[in-house]
Amino acid sequence: MTLLGKVVRLCSDDPQAQKYITESKCLVIEKNGKLRYEIDTGEEKKFVHPEDVARLIFSKMKETAHSVLGSDANDVVITVPFDFGEKQKNALGYV
Repeated sequence: MTLLGKVVRLCSDDPQAQKYITESKCLVIEKNGKLRYEIDTGEEKKFVHPEDVARLIFSKMKETAHSVLGSDANDVVITVPFDFGEKQKNALGYV
């Protein structure tokens, strides 16, 4: 999640984003001024925002917590690295 979070809400000319793009195992492109992952579903290639990937991860975490706890996990705390900027924190809060 840390690597994903670092690219959330960054523009492609941001040094942090450039570093992430070169280290990413997925193809990361800029489309309409925002960074997107290229995902191959087997049937087609999709371009998704980092926020959408984070949303999928959080949904899976909630599903896993529900199966372990046997009840809904509605009140959770998600921590982020110290070097997260306000844009990244706000984007993850939105997700």
